[in-house]
Amino acid sequence: MNTLETGQVVISKQGKDNGDVYIVSGSGSDGRIFLIRPDKYNIQNPKRKNIKHVQPVNIVVKNIADLIKAGVNKIDRGCFFRSLDLWQIRAKRT
Repeated sequence: MNTLETGQVVISKQGKDNGDVYIVSGSGSDGRIFLIRPDKYNIQNPKRKNIKHVQPVNIVVKNIADLIKAGVNKIDRGCFFRSLDLWQIRAKRT
């Protein structure tokens, strides 16, 4: 089983959210991970998803990972989406 880092970008590959981009906020002992996305799921109420149902991206959003590890209860939507926009720009260049 792959392990994912806090702050790592993942893409859902199963379910009604297929194709949605999330950031990993933690993991459970049952093989599920906790995902955040400010417009749907926040740190206090993350989406739980089977690790098999996400496609990891080799990008860790350090500023968001640091906020999660520091125990911040809410991440600003702008910070989240700016981080994802930068990731997508970098992905298109390579």
